[in-house]
Amino acid sequence: MIDPATLARLARLLGVTAAELRVQPLTGGMSNHSFVLARGSDQWAVRLPLPARVGMTPDPETEARVLTVAANERLTPEVVAFDVETGVLVTRYLQGAASLNAEQIREHACIDRIAATMRRLHSLPAPPALGVFRPTKLARAYIDAALDLPGARHDLVNERRRWSAEFIHLAEEYEAAFKPAALCHNDLVAANILDDGHLWLVDFEYAVRADPIVDLAGLSGLNGFGPDNTRRLLNAYYGPASVPVSVAQFDRVVRMVRFLAYFWALAHDGNETADDLQRFAAAMAAVLR
Repeated sequence: MIDPATLARLARLLGVTAAELRVQPLTGGMSNHSFVLARGSDQWAVRLPLPARVGMTPDPETEARVLTVAANERLTPEVVAFDVETGVLVTRYLQGAASLNAEQIREHACIDRIAATMRRLHSLPAPPALGVFRPTKLARAYIDAALDLPGARHDLVNERRRWSAEFIHLAEEYEAAFKPAALCHNDLVAANILDDGHLWLVDFEYAVRADPIVDLAGLSGLNGFGPDNTRRLLNAYYGPASVPVSVAQFDRVVRMVRFLAYFWALAHDGNETADDLQRFAAAMAAVLR
């Protein structure tokens, strides 16, 4: 839960007293320290400072700027407050919105809506301080952390070593082919897309400057898209006659994104959400096999 000193600071940010606030954990993520604060009919989503991570994520101030840009276009909930000193981020809580699930996100009508939302996001100016997506750098950082994990079975260690080489190769291939041209969310699992009749994107902690294909591949690779779903997504985003990549090239970016997710989960095993991360890593490994 939120400690009393932090709750008092949040109350000051919101212009209320701590005694007025009700606190409830916000579930659904594997890495956030998130809560809902309520006072009467007012509700806010609060994310406490995140622990140090392997790899690259925006600093809290840059993430707040990304959210402000996206909120101005109604792509993410309004930023209510950001505390520079502590990194606490407060946004408006969407009371009537629900996260998409695995079945909904693969429906053709939903894919069309998400594609339109992504086009809007990718057209926005990225804050100058936002980091560039460099998967080779991330691959090496995550692989180093993952291969140092104790207690893994011999066959899994060998598999990870084989996958490490393939991951780095695909990352190098991506960097040679694509330029960091757009503001990308970079974590489009179904739980990060909310629907209340309007689609909202949340959890921009991994936002980067990248080619839009990173978000398209992430949406496909992290949500179990089959060939039919993928064709629908590419056609909806680019237009049927304007898709700039082949199916084979897109599939290789999808595999790279799946490796990124798998090794990310291994690299962060050992924190308080280790069980969730282990289940996620096992599920992603099954897909990669």
